[in-house]
Amino acid sequence: MDNEYYPVVIVGGGLCGLSAAYHLRMHSFSDYLVLEKSDKVGGYVSTQVEDGFFFDSSPHLLFSKDPYVLDLVCNHLLKDQILKFSREAYCFDENRYVKFPYQAHNYGLPTSRVIKNISGLVAAQVKKLSGKKPKNYEQWLYQTFGSGIANHYLIPYSEKLWSWDLKDMGCQWARRHVPLPNLLHVVWGALFKQDKNFGMTKDFWYPKQGGIRSLTEAFLKALPRENIQLRSEVAGIDAKAHQIALRNGRRIRYGKLLATMPLPHLVNQLTDETPGEIKSAALGLKHNYVHIVNIGVDGFLNGLGRFSHWLYFSQKNIIFHRVSFPHNLSPLMAPAGASSIQVEISGSTLRPQKQDTLLQDTLDGLVRAHILDGRDILPISQGGRVRFASTHVLDPAYVVYDHHHEKNTSLLINFLSQLDITTMGRFGKWEYFDMGRTILDGREAAEAALGLSSRE
Repeated sequence: MDNEYYPVVIVGGGLCGLSAAYHLRMHSFSDYLVLEKSDKVGGYVSTQVEDGFFFDSSPHLLFSKDPYVLDLVCNHLLKDQILKFSREAYCFDENRYVKFPYQAHNYGLPTSRVIKNISGLVAAQVKKLSGKKPKNYEQWLYQTFGSGIANHYLIPYSEKLWSWDLKDMGCQWARRHVPLPNLLHVVWGALFKQDKNFGMTKDFWYPKQGGIRSLTEAFLKALPRENIQLRSEVAGIDAKAHQIALRNGRRIRYGKLLATMPLPHLVNQLTDETPGEIKSAALGLKHNYVHIVNIGVDGFLNGLGRFSHWLYFSQKNIIFHRVSFPHNLSPLMAPAGASSIQVEISGSTLRPQKQDTLLQDTLDGLVRAHILDGRDILPISQGGRVRFASTHVLDPAYVVYDHHHEKNTSLLINFLSQLDITTMGRFGKWEYFDMGRTILDGREAAEAALGLSSRE
């Protein structure tokens, strides 16, 4: 029916959109519509099955410390269907592995490297007393961890992860995401093998079976199917008329619009005349993309591949920045007697990756990282162990916090809010959200649409 009307329309059926719909329903509000351009919900929180292997679109873990999120997921949505883990993650340096985070686990590295790392940290701590604030992310790493830790690992790793100039990035976001163990823990971790874990992901949860899509499917089961319309891609938004045009020709009117689509794309969907400063702010938003390489391997892996969850890499001669092992999250993620490897390789408009050698570079890197040997990386048909390998790209992947990020996002979000459009989620807010924060953002957007008071 043309010109349908809904008091609340949600654009995007990913985790945040489903959370918003779920919380609308929790408040006994049912007159809403979710529009999803794909033929299934989930967005990036999805799982593909290939030859009996389960691979998430990228590594996804629940590590929220918010009691509401943990109760919702663990005791309601995935009750009896979720596992808790104590993180096993490691960093590759000097041709050996140390526990993550690198800055707290130097034990086992060459003595000369440990001395430079610790002396650099002490010097940085003393210098920090001067009160001089860092001007960019690179300076923040130097001032926080010292020249040794920064140069030996954190800066080269960060350059690989972000695929961006660290001098062009701010540092306000970093304290929330980069583990900051104190000096005592760092020194202790250099002299002794330290078991203590640090950082937000030290404990995390993951579904027993089905991969991360089990979470979005659990949300979906709690929602009426008639409130969710798939294959409904937005072609334009008339903000003055409160009307959405879809690619299939339909038009839908709304009272409030909750949108999870990437913020610059949302601005481009506006059919009304948009002020120049808004267009400039949208163009100024930065991001990178990540190539995901999924590899199914016959047999079990040796070493850390047998039990660890993920590994980090800073070396330039290894193309990827992180490797994960889905089979160590649940034995049901891979066929019996097989192992699974998921590799992440960042790129950007500033530092694009070579497409034609991506897979071979990945396999060669797995050999250098001692995850597979030279014979393993051949296909089974050639006497190796690789059952299959596939690639896809997440674009956008990580939001880049350049020096204009806060100004641009604030300007855009405030402008859209005046048009009764609420942005939400990782790309709607253009922020570095984990899954727990994404769920909460959906709840907050739903309650704001209903005029409910914000939570403390």
